Amino acid sequence: MALSATGSLVPELEDLRKQIDVIAADAQKLTAGISDRQFNWQPEPGRWSMAQCLVHLNLAGAILTSRIEASMRAARDRGFVGPGPYRRGFLGNLVVSLTEPPPKMRLKAPKSMMPPPDDSLAQVVASFLALQDQLRGQILNANGVDLGRAKVAFPVAEWLHIPLGQTLAVIAAHERRHLWQAWQIRNDPQFPAS
Repeated sequence: MALSATGSLVPELEDLRKQIDVIAADAQKLTAGISDRQFNWQPEPGRWSMAQCLVHLNLAGAILTSRIEASMRAARDRGFVGPGPYRRGFLGNLVVSLTEPPPKMRLKAPKSMMPPPDDSLAQVVASFLALQDQLRGQILNANGVDLGRAKVAFPVAEWLHIPLGQTLAVIAAHERRHLWQAWQIRNDPQFPAS
């Protein structure tokens, strides 16, 4: 892993690492003290439960983390390295901004990221927190890679390749979006008492 001249993460990656820390803490706060029944409660038919929000993030994360690994390997092989600053494209910035909560645009989740109707609170949260650990590791490993030249194929539109730095930012925004959605469920007046 290459570090910046100061021996630390480059600022863009340090910011992303902090975002992942906040996301993990938010997920723990969201799910603290609730039952499996509450976790799987749906406000109405066709709307996701808190469980489905987190399982969707786990499924999306599994797809994206493997693509990120491949992107970093390819970037290093091609010599796409450097300390930054990195080029940020308009399209990547647009995707990041459209992904942030509250939703400005709703898209149907691809079949590969469609969560099942019921799942175990303990298992889903453990998987989500493990994903956050994996993302932290990838952020550390990305240090030294040119975050503007390394590209990642976007799962919902395979033809769209987004710079690695913006892909990591989209992941954080996507997680915030669905945690925001899960908080709306938990704060719903009809949310079960137990």
